[in-house]
Amino acid sequence: MAIVRELHRNTAQRRRNARTLEALSVALGWHPEHLDAVLRGGTPPDRGQSATSLVDPVTARLTSIDRRLAAIERRLDDLAARDG
Repeated sequence: MAIVRELHRNTAQRRRNARTLEALSVALGWHPEHLDAVLRGGTPPDRGQSATSLVDPVTARLTSIDRRLAAIERRLDDLAARDG
């Protein structure tokens, strides 16, 4: 349940095990590659479709960098608020 909460709230920026994401997707009744596609910035596949062709690697990498920068900005804002 903690993993679902972290994913939902985007509170922990870390790599996720593909098997964990697949198990969660299946448990939620989604395509096995649904959460992986979302985390990479792609469009989740339909149940009968493969996600591999849906995610451009450059777009996925930029999305990942954007997420990390946003997390860094939040941390810096928190530090500034504490000091200010």
